[in-house]
Amino acid sequence: MSGPNDIAAEMDAIGAVIKHARDRLIAGDLIDVSPVERRVETLCDGLEKLRDGEGASLRPALAALIDEFSQLAGLINTRLEGLRENLKLSGEGALAISAYSQAARADKPKT
Repeated sequence: MSGPNDIAAEMDAIGAVIKHARDRLIAGDLIDVSPVERRVETLCDGLEKLRDGEGASLRPALAALIDEFSQLAGLINTRLEGLRENLKLSGEGALAISAYSQAARADKPKT
């Protein structure tokens, strides 16, 4: 990235990927955000190379991108909490089935 315009374009592209990931997550699909990490690293490198004052116009777009990440993180955390609850319930169900099974065997008369 050689300047503010390239950085702005990359922020737009990353924002689009994040929005797509958020939409997929809302639809119940699994998502892989690992490719975004490399793009964000490249973006940060580009931001660091800007001269003083050159990036001021990028602040609103950068704040919006951070907000997109925060929204995605919130959805991921909500989804994880739901998965944890489902696992807990299925574990409790398995425990109940095991207990019922043991009780049924104990109730059978021995011959």
